[in-house]
Amino acid sequence: MPLKTVQIALWNKAKTDDAAGMAEFLLLHAGRLIQITTQESPLEALRAGSITKAWALAEQFDIERCILWYLLLAWELATNDTQDTEKMEQARETLERLQQKDLPRLSTSWMSDCAVYLLTHLLTATKGTFKALSRLILDDNSLANLCQNLVEGSDFTAALDTAKQIEDSSKRASALFEIAKAQAQAENFTAAIRTAQQIEDSYEGVRALLEIGKAQPTAENFTPAIRTAQQIEDSYERARALLEIAKTQPTAENFTAAIRTPKQIEDSSKRAWALVEIAKAQVKAISIEQALLTAEKILINRNQHLPDIAAAFVETGDKENFKHLLIPCAYYLDAAYKMCGHLAKLYPTQATDIAKIINNFTLSSP
Repeated sequence: MPLKTVQIALWNKAKTDDAAGMAEFLLLHAGRLIQITTQESPLEALRAGSITKAWALAEQFDIERCILWYLLLAWELATNDTQDTEKMEQARETLERLQQKDLPRLSTSWMSDCAVYLLTHLLTATKGTFKALSRLILDDNSLANLCQNLVEGSDFTAALDTAKQIEDSSKRASALFEIAKAQAQAENFTAAIRTAQQIEDSYEGVRALLEIGKAQPTAENFTPAIRTAQQIEDSYERARALLEIAKTQPTAENFTAAIRTPKQIEDSSKRAWALVEIAKAQVKAISIEQALLTAEKILINRNQHLPDIAAAFVETGDKENFKHLLIPCAYYLDAAYKMCGHLAKLYPTQATDIAKIINNFTLSSP
């Protein structure tokens, strides 16, 4: 009440442009607040056993600091080591009182960071009961940070509830992507797929489904990604999504399904890139015969793509199968140059001779 009286007086002086009066009541208010808070803080009052006094002291502050005090009081009660039922009830009551106030969004980053930290523990402790509170006081960036904290704590239910409150669609998609990825890493594949399918942006949804497929690389886990990609209306985005699937899908056990994916890519250049990625993966998986068959399926820009596949044989030191690509590459001068470079790596003792041959050919060519 003493503070409220001074606030009314200060506002009356402001309305009449009484600068001296404003200065007087500004200092009086600040001085009285210091007197009150130096005697006892809300946290000290709580620890002394009076939650009612703690609330009263918290309400002496401006609304943003009052929010932080209330969150801190609830955090102190909810995260006690004894899991005291009475204290948990007091924590819930504290948060209910806070939600009943006319709450603004926190205006500074340090306040938002503090609130995110406290809410992370409170939402976990109260099983997300007060999820609406975060929407009232946090902006989208802070909600995304809160969501990430909950994901790291494997509290996926609260994380999902938080992500759904993010207004910006791209930030919401990113948050759902991180949740789906974490669920897949925790081997909760069914939940991860459900989360990914909630992403409104189809391309981002495909990315999330790919993370699930990578976590458990079976044909079944790539099926939802392919179905989602097929629903993308824009042909360029659809091709890009299918290319990403084809690049991610190949494993020693899953090449048959992977080969089917490029067939659905309408853009021929992207289809060729997809086949290159599959062939390179097959080389690394020692599926050599399959890799060479995949290379044969590349019908466009072979001069660009075949040397890339040959490079995979160089990495594995497979000279014999590298040789199978020499003649197909000999039809293109730029591809032949690249293959000569690969030869120098594959046969390092002859690298100097190869360099001389390349140099002489360059000098003699028209």
